[in-house]
Amino acid sequence: MEKEHDTGMTREPEREETSLPIHLPPFDEESIDVSRVETIETRAVADEDEELPPVGRTNRTVFWSVMLLAALVLFGMLGAVENGAIALAAAAPVPVTVQAKVLQATNFHLYPGISPADNSTPVAVNQLDGTITDLVISKSISLGPLGTVTVKLEAGQNTPVSVTGLTNDATGLQADEGQFQNLVLSTGPNPFDQTATSATLTNLTINSPYQAANSITLPGLTLSITHS
Repeated sequence: MEKEHDTGMTREPEREETSLPIHLPPFDEESIDVSRVETIETRAVADEDEELPPVGRTNRTVFWSVMLLAALVLFGMLGAVENGAIALAAAAPVPVTVQAKVLQATNFHLYPGISPADNSTPVAVNQLDGTITDLVISKSISLGPLGTVTVKLEAGQNTPVSVTGLTNDATGLQADEGQFQNLVLSTGPNPFDQTATSATLTNLTINSPYQAANSITLPGLTLSITHS
């Protein structure tokens, strides 16, 4: 019989693997609050839109309000021109501005008065016949939060404007130079009355709440309306 050889090594007993149970709740769609996720995503998109500047966007209410007002002003001024008279009575306390490169007048008459625009504003009433080179009449109308509309009428760039029976109420007048022929100053019926057979004013600017003319010819007439 063969004898078993003793190797002198002791064999260790085999270890048993032990696993601890881990319990996880079942995963399903109901375990996620979908409405909360959607709310978070919606807020994120809204915040992102607020940060973006409104480039290329137009407020339709503001746009059509300005366009309607501009159209009314345009038709009103054109109607006055067609009737042979320009009457720009200031409905608000904002006078029109009249500018001219050269005003050559005859039958010049200047005296104090009250403007018929509001029957209360003291003005210097100027009556004359004459020609006007580079005439510009402009008025700015404030619309509050909607901005400002500016109406500008231009004429007489190449051929002078001709006018008869012009009545101009002035709250302010400025000119680089004024030349008068046969000037007469009087304190008769009016406290201050000035007449001249002819007058020439250059680079003239007048602030006026009211203007009217018996007849007027406007060569090269242009009318523009801007919003700012």
